[in-house]
Amino acid sequence: MRSTQRKAWRVLGGLTFLAILAGCGDIIGSLSGGGGIDPATVEKMKDQDLPGVYQDLKDKDPASLDVESASHLAFVLFSRDELDKADSVLAAAAEKAKPEELPAINLRRAIIARKARKLDDVKKHALASGLPEGKLMAAEVHLTSFDQDAARKLLQEVQGTPGAVGATATKYLELVNGGPDNEALAEITALWALGDRSSACEQAAEVIPQVEYDDDQRKAELQLLWAGRAVTSGHPAVASALLADMTELPSPDQAWRRQAVLAMVAIAEGEYEKGLRIFDQLEEAGAPGQGLADAIGTAIALCKDAEVAKRLAKDLESISVVKGLEVQGLKDEAVKHAPRDSPVRERMK
Repeated sequence: MRSTQRKAWRVLGGLTFLAILAGCGDIIGSLSGGGGIDPATVEKMKDQDLPGVYQDLKDKDPASLDVESASHLAFVLFSRDELDKADSVLAAAAEKAKPEELPAINLRRAIIARKARKLDDVKKHALASGLPEGKLMAAEVHLTSFDQDAARKLLQEVQGTPGAVGATATKYLELVNGGPDNEALAEITALWALGDRSSACEQAAEVIPQVEYDDDQRKAELQLLWAGRAVTSGHPAVASALLADMTELPSPDQAWRRQAVLAMVAIAEGEYEKGLRIFDQLEEAGAPGQGLADAIGTAIALCKDAEVAKRLAKDLESISVVKGLEVQGLKDEAVKHAPRDSPVRERMK
């Protein structure tokens, strides 16, 4: 792999794509409290108190809302996976929107369609937005349907855009123009970005070993990235295979990450004592606290035994651990692990 191609998958692997560029937070709008929304509701939105916001807005008639209010309500519905309702709220808003408001509405509808796995709607709304973020998202749809020429055209249009959009487009182009193996890497990366994580990881098991590398450390970065993605997407066997093929670490300070993924694989496969032991060893070795807490939170979510989940949590105070315990349905236990200085702790009581 050429140097530019090597940089490409490193950057692509580190981005959450449109979740960063135009993701959930943008649906909220300006949070100015306009549009008839009570200021107390706006404060709840700022504090990410989505259950509270839902209670405040659930009975609102979408037809009575202006664009900003509709954006608030759409975000809450989006967060609750009520995706058809979220889209219908924005569709109603589009009918009364000013021309300058339509691009953002269309992009938000594309994001909702992405979460719903409706790729035709993703492409339709993303292109209708006319925004660079939308063109990038539409290009990703083309990549997953093997229409490299259409993807390349859109990527070329936005590669000069300042910031993450242009950088991401450039990296995709380097892969698309880098030969069949790199094209395949671009395709599975786009699948991941569009939310089809299971399919992306299934294909990664075949694609990653085929990509050419100029040194083992670069290869290890990609293997570790996709191993982590695989275990969190329900494919621990793929993660194990990618880790087993590693002959080097990306860098010495990343050794803990490989062990953390191994621990998550063990938990996902029901080898609980092995997973617990690896996490204990990482803690004793001084693994980065926040990174370790995030890995443990993920392992808790993957765990199929509530008692083991509690053992994993130990005395950690971390939002990641809270989320993992909530996945297990252990809400009372989750409260104990919310950071003491976080508004989340008060809301959960």
